[in-house]
Amino acid sequence: MKVIGLTGGIGSGKSTVAALLKDLGAEVYDADKIAKDLVEEDKGILNELIDVFGNCIINSKGELDRKLLGDIVFSNEDKLLALNTIMHKHVGEKIKVIIEKCKSERKTPVLVIEAAIPIKRGFLDLVDEIWVITASKPVRIKRIIQRSSVTEEKANKIIESQISDDEYLKLADKIINNDRSFDELAISVKNCLSM
Repeated sequence: MKVIGLTGGIGSGKSTVAALLKDLGAEVYDADKIAKDLVEEDKGILNELIDVFGNCIINSKGELDRKLLGDIVFSNEDKLLALNTIMHKHVGEKIKVIIEKCKSERKTPVLVIEAAIPIKRGFLDLVDEIWVITASKPVRIKRIIQRSSVTEEKANKIIESQISDDEYLKLADKIINNDRSFDELAISVKNCLSM
């Protein structure tokens, strides 16, 4: 089984590439979805977040207010680091379990882990190749605005809070540019998978 780590900045098109890989028969897991599920399933993780950020991050239903937490961390580098420190540990452990399970069950010839942040333990140390999805900043900003209904300034802040394109590219075994048409992207993905 080949394990592909799929990464790139917000708005680059990781989810589109992940969907294309799924259509080609890959088993796909999204680190953001894993993180969301972990917080919902494990009250200990939620309590860790409350200890750092306070009760203000909890909504009236007693659930994590993701939008509010996002607003807090995207405007404060130290708080973003604190959030990542908590979540990366748990997400990395879960990804390791998923990979081990898929390998033992021989479920799929290709397993894809999609993650915006290529963490060292539970991602970089477990995948066979890193695919980096890139797109120009104007294209990414446009996608973020359309998807999240935020201002251009907010979209830019989110991009700036992530690691740089150069840092992503240093990790890459394969690079897919997603500035072009969907059909061209699909061809690129298929070609990378067959290499």
